[in-house]
Amino acid sequence: MEIRHYNNMTRTPALALAVEGWMWLVKKGHTDGGFVLNWEQKAILALRENAVPVGVLTWSDQPWNASVFVNLAYVKLAFRRTGVHTAMFDALVERARELGRPTILSGAMKTNNVSRHAMKAQGRVEYAVMTKFDVPPA
Repeated sequence: MEIRHYNNMTRTPALALAVEGWMWLVKKGHTDGGFVLNWEQKAILALRENAVPVGVLTWSDQPWNASVFVNLAYVKLAFRRTGVHTAMFDALVERARELGRPTILSGAMKTNNVSRHAMKAQGRVEYAVMTKFDVPPA
């Protein structure tokens, strides 16, 4: 497996796979409808033979709180449970070290048990609860 880093997703194969991943989250109901992709986010792309993209992890550097934040992680269904997600996360850990960021933050909807399980398996700890209130129209 090859891992590629992009400083932004514009005009890269990471963008198409990130959009595919976002649409999968929408279809599964694992998002509240907000859009988490930004073309200027950094991306880690996992490729199999013949340079076929099979996984993407988008992230943002957050120097103001000494962390990097995972915006989206997606692995094509046929390649799940094959180490793709872990390889991308390991690449992000190395990048965080290079940047001097001691913390990697990420999130998942409560309904996304697959993602939450994968995060826990990598040693990530659920430590906060986020609340949401939709302001009714006047």
